[in-house]
Amino acid sequence: MGRRLEGVARWKAAVERSARIKIAEADRRRLEAARRLEAELARRDALAIQSGSALEWQLRERAAQAAARRIEVARRALDAAAAQAAEASAAWRTARGESLAVERVVSRRHAAERSARERLEQHRADELSLLRWQR
Repeated sequence: MGRRLEGVARWKAAVERSARIKIAEADRRRLEAARRLEAELARRDALAIQSGSALEWQLRERAAQAAARRIEVARRALDAAAAQAAEASAAWRTARGESLAVERVVSRRHAAERSARERLEQHRADELSLLRWQR
């Protein structure tokens, strides 16, 4: 039983670690996309201010749309990571429930063994007192 509990604990730790890594990676990608968007918009703004042409404003608008698409992709990735984290949490709760069930079985077994030892000791004590009484 002990090995199974250790295996469940290792599996739980691995699931939690994997979920944390996925969430951190999604956050990193989202922040990266936001930084790229800010840099691109700043660059486009500078170009548009310098030239003042309609073409530059169109380029700026296209860049903003592309950046918005990248942000949406990053948002979806973050949502997917959150869903994976929720799945990992549910798996952990399931593993925890199994772990608790195993602990309960082990506890019951120990209680039954303790009760059997106590009954055996009582039986031996009764036999000794009977032998003493017969003498």
